[in-house]
Amino acid sequence: MVEDVIPGQKVEAGEGFVEQQEVGLGDNGAGQGDALLLAAGQFARLAPGEVGVVALGLMLWNLLATRASRKHTVILLMLWLIVTTAHVGLFVMYTRLSAMVDAGNGVTVDPHVFRAAHTRYEQITAGQWCAMLAYLAAH
Repeated sequence: MVEDVIPGQKVEAGEGFVEQQEVGLGDNGAGQGDALLLAAGQFARLAPGEVGVVALGLMLWNLLATRASRKHTVILLMLWLIVTTAHVGLFVMYTRLSAMVDAGNGVTVDPHVFRAAHTRYEQITAGQWCAMLAYLAAH
């Protein structure tokens, strides 16, 4: 099927087998407008947080199970605390950033405040990565 979008411009729309084989959760198949938002939005909100908590638990378990000098253990514990604090900070910042976005219109409510908050989010992310790399290098 071919539909007119702009006079002289043609865009092919799905038909036949492709159109009939939409798969998704509930009404969120590929034919719905928010299928990608579902994949990138809802799942992305849950998975990194859950994976992060599991990773932090494994790091702590490994830290407690490793026999090292007191100084080395304290260094690893401090790095773990930095990574954990950053993880909590990222969760809080993500919640704030989400509240600043009007998803229906695809715009930020206050671009200047959003930009400052997003910069803080990126700084926390960079700090977390550095602490994680230091933790891995020290282990």
